[in-house]
Amino acid sequence: METRGGRETSSGRITQYIDLTKKVGTMIELRCESAPVANNEEFLALASNLAKQLAVGPGAKTAEELWTQPSPGKAGKTLSDGKGTIWPTKFVKCSTWPGL
Repeated sequence: METRGGRETSSGRITQYIDLTKKVGTMIELRCESAPVANNEEFLALASNLAKQLAVGPGAKTAEELWTQPSPGKAGKTLSDGKGTIWPTKFVKCSTWPGL
């Protein structure tokens, strides 16, 4: 279990995005400190935007690289800008499957 400032990041979401037309999909795990944050609409939208950008964007080798990319859900903003008042603690898994 990961920690943030000594607190466990035991909650979060696993989100997937599949584009059958482009034959690509992604799955990410985004962790946070509490279930209320994991169920927050802003957190859910952020997880969805991360998965979509990873699938249809230029790709990313690290979470930090992905955070700097444009947000598919917020024109003119980066994914990092979408964090708003919530701060996901770790971007754990990142996979793409070309040829779906």
